[in-house]
Amino acid sequence: MDLFKIFASATVLYSLYITSRLYRNYLRAKTTGFKLRIFPFEIGTPLFTVVASPFYSLITRFFPQSFARTYDLGVYGVEWRDRVAKRERETPGYIVVTPANALELFVEDGEMANAILARRREFEQDEVSRTIMNRFGEALAGSVGEGWSRQRRLIAPMLNERIMETVWSESQQQTHDMMSCFTNVEDGTTSGTVTGLRRIAFNILSTIGYGMPTEWSADVKQAGKGERMDFMEALLHLVDGLILLVVFPPWLLRQFWMPKSLRQIGEAYYQFYEHSSEMLQKERESLKSSGTIRNTFLSSLASVNDNELDPYEKEGRLNKPAFTEDQITGNLYTFTLAGYDTTANTMAYAVAMLAAYPQWQDWIIEEIDQIHKEVSDPNSYQQVLPKLERCLSLMFETLRMFTPVAHIVRECPVEKVLTSRGKTYRIPANTRCTLSLDGVGAHRDVWGDDVFEFRPSRWSVKAAKLTGSTSIAQVPKLEAAGAKESFLPWSSGPRACPGMKMAQTEFLSVIYTIFSEYRTEPALEAGESLEHGLSRVAAIVADSQPRLTLQMNRPNDLKLKWVRR
Repeated sequence: MDLFKIFASATVLYSLYITSRLYRNYLRAKTTGFKLRIFPFEIGTPLFTVVASPFYSLITRFFPQSFARTYDLGVYGVEWRDRVAKRERETPGYIVVTPANALELFVEDGEMANAILARRREFEQDEVSRTIMNRFGEALAGSVGEGWSRQRRLIAPMLNERIMETVWSESQQQTHDMMSCFTNVEDGTTSGTVTGLRRIAFNILSTIGYGMPTEWSADVKQAGKGERMDFMEALLHLVDGLILLVVFPPWLLRQFWMPKSLRQIGEAYYQFYEHSSEMLQKERESLKSSGTIRNTFLSSLASVNDNELDPYEKEGRLNKPAFTEDQITGNLYTFTLAGYDTTANTMAYAVAMLAAYPQWQDWIIEEIDQIHKEVSDPNSYQQVLPKLERCLSLMFETLRMFTPVAHIVRECPVEKVLTSRGKTYRIPANTRCTLSLDGVGAHRDVWGDDVFEFRPSRWSVKAAKLTGSTSIAQVPKLEAAGAKESFLPWSSGPRACPGMKMAQTEFLSVIYTIFSEYRTEPALEAGESLEHGLSRVAAIVADSQPRLTLQMNRPNDLKLKWVRR
């Protein structure tokens, strides 16, 4: 009985404690101007992300809708589930009141999201994101304050036009090799389109990042028992297990009693570090012997580190290298991580949607054929890239519909006041701001009643007809007023992704190269009509799930037939 009384007393005291904290946070939030939701548990942490998912179906099935919806917000991938459900987005957002120290603000409005992203010093990157980005050393993507300013100034010039020309030509070569493989069968049918495009994306990063050109191959090497993983295999395990590496230390994951999948993630962590360190050492030796900086990210980092002193060091103070070795490794890691999955999956979704909706395939092929008539060199980066308006519109619409990274998180340490759509809102001190990149691209009042339909022409002012004199600006103008502010796949403001041009160049090169020579269509099953085949491909695309990035659950079921035009 005494134990029961102790347990009951502890339960009552804990309930009172939680209630008091909820009430305190409610008082903080009620005057903000945002809609409020109340939830008795802290959400948004890596631990909640891991623990909450297994109970998602149970909660949504048996608990009241209001509770289930708030729980849903803490389960990773809510943005995609909202899009699949065609849920109307709230403007500008809402606050979830929990017992945690921080309030949780969810922003689904482009104007407010851009205002937050524009104020880099007032809304800093959150701790969890910094932990992920800095897993191998302080990187640009995980830096804040003056450390970020210094790294940005040194790194931004490295992604120059020479790099872009290499990305363009290497993407063309990789694509030719992939298509030769796909069409080197009797009917050109393959279930490897998604993995083939991922291989292209990785090989581009291998070339541009590390100076390691790799021939395209449909086979990915798997390390046997006791063998060392190669660089790509280690990277793939890191991408799949990144959240687990935030929650659990790598040494724990690699223990012999752990499941094989977790051991592989733990081993990949250490082996990726070893690979990067070895490549950096070789690059330094090459720089010393040749005195020539190769046209790679690794060579640029090593050269800056070995030949320049930190420009932020004040006169009279001891100078130090621009980057530590850990910072170089960290930047190599984030360069690979950020540029691999995002671009690979965008290309995969774009190709799949072109197969499911052949009218848009006709649309981009018309542009490509017109370009071939206009330019003297159809392989030229300088001549072709600026003319690919429709292909860039395809990329933008794919990113709007299948946003790779669902949200960005910023921390608000002190109270701020922001305006959105003519209304003023107060963001209390110690608030986590989750900016839904998917949500801002799904407002009917911005994008129209067809917001959930795939329509690349919404990005192009010259969609109706091509003429010989037509050429595009670097970014197509938008059909809908306010749409530009509601499109944030590369973020915006000072911390916008420096790899945006590289991603666009790679995507355009691959799409242009493929559809200059080929068409794709669903590989029909026995007795299946074309209409059913198109619907089946669309259903495979819709069956997706956010992991590190949004990915199809059944990529091998995407069987496409490639035919020469």
